[in-house]
Amino acid sequence: MRELALLLTLILVPAGCRSEESWSAPALQPRSSAPAAAPPAPAPAVPLLSSTSPVLQVESCAPCRFEASADLRFEVSFQPSAKGVRSLQVTRPASGAPPQVFQLSGIESPSGDYLLQAIDINFDGVLDLAFGAALGTPPLTLEYWTVAPRRGALESVGKLTNLTLDLATHELRTQEKGGHAGLPPASKTYRWESGKLALVDSSSRELP
Repeated sequence: MRELALLLTLILVPAGCRSEESWSAPALQPRSSAPAAAPPAPAPAVPLLSSTSPVLQVESCAPCRFEASADLRFEVSFQPSAKGVRSLQVTRPASGAPPQVFQLSGIESPSGDYLLQAIDINFDGVLDLAFGAALGTPPLTLEYWTVAPRRGALESVGKLTNLTLDLATHELRTQEKGGHAGLPPASKTYRWESGKLALVDSSSRELP
């Protein structure tokens, strides 16, 4: 009987029982996944004209931001054509008012670049706007507009050449070349009177 019991044990153990080491879970195969979508490209930064960046040189504005003061913000738009820039559009988004459109006499830039300048030309603490072609060489003639804070709108001043400001006397001075007719260079001095530029001095200097 002992021999029979031993024989049954030898037969049953290999057939019915296996050690834990003999069992192993099948290896998990990594699942194929679709490539992750690329994140969207960030929107291009809108050029900013302000007291900290008072000059912009750009090819176009669609739009450019103009901060005349802490609570006066505008959007300036222009798009050059084959005949240069023929209009400038200024919008104050916070007001909901329709845009102001200023017609220009076809300002052309050989370089393809244009200048925007934030400058307080009427000494009221609010930045005003200037625009023109970036020629790279003097004279520099720009169109100027003052900002009317109460109305939140721009008012055209006109073209001024090589403008400099005298902060002590609150005067504006321009310097113009004589031109092709042999005229001497002209210097003009302006002051603000009742919200308008008034010519107070004009002189010409003969070349030696």
